Amino acid sequence: MTEQLKVIPFGGLGEIGKNMMLLEYDNTAIVIDCGIMFPREEHVGVDVIIPDFRYLKKNQKKLKAIFITHGHEDHIGGLPYLLKQINVPVYCSKLAKGLITNKLKEHGLKNKVTINVIEAGDITQVGPFKAEFFSVAHSIPDAGGYIINTPVGNIVHTGDFKIDDNPIMQQFTDLDRLKEVGNEGVRLLLADSTYAEIPGHTQSEKIVEETLHKLISQSKNRIILSTFASLISRIQIAIDAAEKNDRKIFVTGTSMVNNVGMARQLGYLKIKADTIISKKEVNNIKPNKLLIICTGSQGEPNAVLTRMAKGIHQIIDIKKDDTIILSSNPVPGNEMSVASNINKLFRLGANVIYNKMENVHVRGHAAIDELSIVHKAVKPELFAGIHGEIRHLFLHKKLAIKNGVKKDNAFVLENGDILEITKDKSILLKNKIDSDYIFIDGKGIGDIDEEVLIDRNELSKDGVVVCRINYNYKNKELKETNIFSFGVIKDDLIDDFHNKIIDNIENYFNKLNLERLIDIDEDKISDNISLFISKDIRRRPLVLALLVK
Repeated sequence: MTEQLKVIPFGGLGEIGKNMMLLEYDNTAIVIDCGIMFPREEHVGVDVIIPDFRYLKKNQKKLKAIFITHGHEDHIGGLPYLLKQINVPVYCSKLAKGLITNKLKEHGLKNKVTINVIEAGDITQVGPFKAEFFSVAHSIPDAGGYIINTPVGNIVHTGDFKIDDNPIMQQFTDLDRLKEVGNEGVRLLLADSTYAEIPGHTQSEKIVEETLHKLISQSKNRIILSTFASLISRIQIAIDAAEKNDRKIFVTGTSMVNNVGMARQLGYLKIKADTIISKKEVNNIKPNKLLIICTGSQGEPNAVLTRMAKGIHQIIDIKKDDTIILSSNPVPGNEMSVASNINKLFRLGANVIYNKMENVHVRGHAAIDELSIVHKAVKPELFAGIHGEIRHLFLHKKLAIKNGVKKDNAFVLENGDILEITKDKSILLKNKIDSDYIFIDGKGIGDIDEEVLIDRNELSKDGVVVCRINYNYKNKELKETNIFSFGVIKDDLIDDFHNKIIDNIENYFNKLNLERLIDIDEDKISDNISLFISKDIRRRPLVLALLVK
């Protein structure tokens, strides 16, 4: 039998988010990461997007383990949805376990999943795979990548990384180990491509530390800092600056409260016992002695900062001269929501500081010079970029070739592609695995699709017209027609608009030669009304014609 490894991405390639990679050899498969993606503007009403698990369900006997690189949502957010369908052990760092455990509790999976804690240097044997976890610098502690020994050679999966010579919490990218495995021989490098278009070197997290300390020490009023709930190192920076300036801290937002509590318990956050205050105390603290840490930096509709911006938070009202710091960059797709919140906060009189103004956030991903360092350390035979949009993957492919990978050995993979690798050959197959977007909307999982979203977009753009048509078959005449429209035209013009539609329907029926009631086609009636409305007002609302016998 030919020794053949399949490399199949299910998310994160051609997009930012829902990172997930499958390695399959014979009757054993392992998954690296299982994340979510935030919806874009066209995904109206969608909460999050997860990978398509149909292939995994079909081959669940093969799936033996899930390896997690770090605890960000785009790498762990999809786990509860997968683990509800397939019970498989998870391997991850201690902090990632804490973050995952919080998510599993929310989904009713507490104590139902085996989570194994691993540290840098640990090797886990799963069938023909030997997975070694190695440390990387990123924007969260305990981040790592994997060196996976397989029958066809070593695979290096970098996870999200950058090379930071002065990282917060002293977590470095282990270039020495990468050089060692490079000298041993690497068959395939799967490397973070998120910033493959950015020249130079990514700034150190130390820059953010200096900026936040400066802003917090200079402010004479209340400070509200919003960031990702999983950005534990950023939260520690804020805690240190607050304590240095004799400020109390109020933490708000469910995920922020849960993660701060978990990180304190596990020892990742160092904080004095009396620094954190309760919601009962928050309004008794002088504004110049208070720092509020909250969620909502991505403009999420129900997050704390969004509710503050709308003036509907149950405890905190934005006051004139509050300093609000957004310590993150908008995830692609969230730009409009973030900008809307910033505008609302300015209108309320706040002093809003974001990354275009001050260094309150730095990237957690490697730029071109850092990627080249890893390529030269690993010296792979084969290469495929991961974690990036199409342009990032193509640019990273060019960089890999520049750094020594043969042109035919560098691949641009997309979700669902199958890369087959043997000891001496590699081929990108023509057939693909199903890898559709699976939309989470409220409690619904996968019960809406692109067609539903098209309808929602149409409704949001031009509204809806419902025509209730009562037809008397015996007399072959219209008895009554009721028109209801929403989001189409303003109220003082609506009667004339509805009367025109009724006249159009009557003309349409007068032209029909009806022998039987079933000859009346509701879709054709809808199309006729749509055409009339388009000519009349140059808009295309969604039209529903309902025939009543």
